[in-house]
Order: sequence, then structure tokens, then C-alpha cells
Amino acid sequence: MKIRQWLKERPLLLDGAFGTYYPTIADKPFTECEMANLHAPEDVARVHRNYIQAGANAIRTNTFSANKRTLAVDSDTLVRIIAAGIQIARAEANELPVIADIGPIYINPGENPPDYAEYCEIVDVFIAEGVENYLFETFGENVYQTALARRIKAKLPDAFIICSFESDQD
Repeated sequence: MKIRQWLKERPLLLDGAFGTYYPTIADKPFTECEMANLHAPEDVARVHRNYIQAGANAIRTNTFSANKRTLAVDSDTLVRIIAAGIQIARAEANELPVIADIGPIYINPGENPPDYAEYCEIVDVFIAEGVENYLFETFGENVYQTALARRIKAKLPDAFIICSFESDQD
């Protein structure tokens, strides 16, 4: 079911914070939970199942920090991590909506800020996998989200896109 139709019939209740919950249930948690998509998919599936059992009626992919900088991986590995995250979420969600979870690319002191191409690489994996729902989660400002939404809509006109922003108390 498309999210727009879903919202006409019931509220959308997203799952909770994956990265916070994952280390509490994983036997040997990875520092970056997105690596579990490849190396411990059963742990990722368990997190999704637990959120569904708790009442979530939409599942975000375990991809919030899936980018080459954070995970220190090459492009091919990044594609595999994102694709596995999508596959696991779809398998557990059954008929529930699956939402591509894309977080900001954080930088270390002295690093260049991420550019549009870095985000395009991430978004393009979701597009290639046919994901129709997107969440740009906890960005500090709108630098690329509008352009990325246009990129998604150009290829998937019916895509549903949400942007959430965090605010710093300072």
C-alpha cells in the first residue's frame, strides 16, 4: 500500500531509534549498526520485528549512517550495505511501508563537508532498489534535501519524502 493511501486510513507510526536499540539486543554489536546489515542480518531483523510487535506500522531501513565516511567503506560495499538494509526491512515489514532512512554525513575536524554527489550516491541506491518512501532524518539545515527530493521525484514521481530537522540548543 502506498503511504498516501495508508495515511488516509490510519496514522503512520514509525519504529524507534535503531542505533540506540540495536546494541541492547545484539550478541556482538557493531559500533556502526549499519554494518550488521551484512554481517548480522538476524540482529537487524530482530530489531525490526520488535518495533513492529510494539506497534510500529512503518519500518525505516537500517541505513541512517550508511555513507562511505562514517562506515569507512568503498562504493561497492556501501551499495551492498544499503541493499541488504532494504532487503531485511522489506522481509520483516511484509505489507507495512518501508522507508529509506538517510541521515546526515558527519565530518571530523579538518575534513571537507560532504557534497551533493556524496548524497546522490546514497539516494541512487535506494532509487535503483525501487524504494518509494524516504526520510531525510535529523539534518541540521536544508543544504541538499530539496535537490535530492527533486532527484528522487524525477525518477519516482509518486515517491513520498519526509525531512526532519534537529535543532541545537546552542
